[in-house]
Amino acid sequence: MVISITWDLTLFFILSQIFTVVAYGFFALSFATKNRNMLLIFSSINCVFNALAFLFLSAWTGFFMVLIALIRNIAFLIHEKYWGKSGKLALFDHIVLGLVIAVSVIVSVFAYDGVLSLLFVVMTLIYSFSVYQKNIKVYRILGIITRAMGIVYCGFIGSFLGMTFEAILCGVAAASVAFYDKIDILSNKVKKLEEVCKEESSAEKTETQAEGIEIKKET
Repeated sequence: MVISITWDLTLFFILSQIFTVVAYGFFALSFATKNRNMLLIFSSINCVFNALAFLFLSAWTGFFMVLIALIRNIAFLIHEKYWGKSGKLALFDHIVLGLVIAVSVIVSVFAYDGVLSLLFVVMTLIYSFSVYQKNIKVYRILGIITRAMGIVYCGFIGSFLGMTFEAILCGVAAASVAFYDKIDILSNKVKKLEEVCKEESSAEKTETQAEGIEIKKET
């Protein structure tokens, strides 16, 4: 099967590329954070702009899968805010993942547009698992796989910028994994330095207050 890819500079195409740039900007931020709430927020904003991009490209499989991903993120965010403080997976997390899988299979049947259109379904399922589990490093590792698949999918739907940014994000995800522990070490050193500075500042204030009290007593 030979796939011919053409990029026509229509208004819809240009708009789709603009939304693509914004979407990938927020997605890149999700790889830069170690806070699951912020990860889900960045991912949700990415979903909104991605949905608009896919809408203007008439990429219906991608469009519906992104809407599912957005609902999934919102559900995880609400649960994380009120009941996810333990950092452990709960029954709710399992239910959401199960529903995402079930709905994704149904959507893939109705929005089927060739074998390559199923790529986005698989990407969504892998990404859903990455945000379902709570290990940020695993999220980044799976991000390398999904972004590599995204390069192929964007080529299939004719999104040149999508292909470019998927390649960049694949590199960002790989770098975030490679430097994950080093970033942790650096972050811990910065925190310790801040604590030392606070302790020294607190000690200086105590000494100043003590000296002030002594001066008052002398007078």
